[in-house]
Amino acid sequence: MFYNREFLRAIDGTGEQLLDRHEEIGRAIMNRNSAKAEDAAHRHIDFVETSFRLGQDQQRCELISSKLFAIQKIEE
Repeated sequence: MFYNREFLRAIDGTGEQLLDRHEEIGRAIMNRNSAKAEDAAHRHIDFVETSFRLGQDQQRCELISSKLFAIQKIEE
């Protein structure tokens, strides 16, 4: 979980959105609104899953890019 959190925070804007979502869940709990808390928790999990996948895709693209760059340098 620690690795995932740091990984997600490294994606532009994701850290702030994670905090906003945690605060939304917390407010719903403090207001004893279980339906809203449950809905917010589900949306949070969906957001984390989507963000994590996008981050992995971005890492793969950067790795491929760096390999292609290295190949081009060798060929020069």
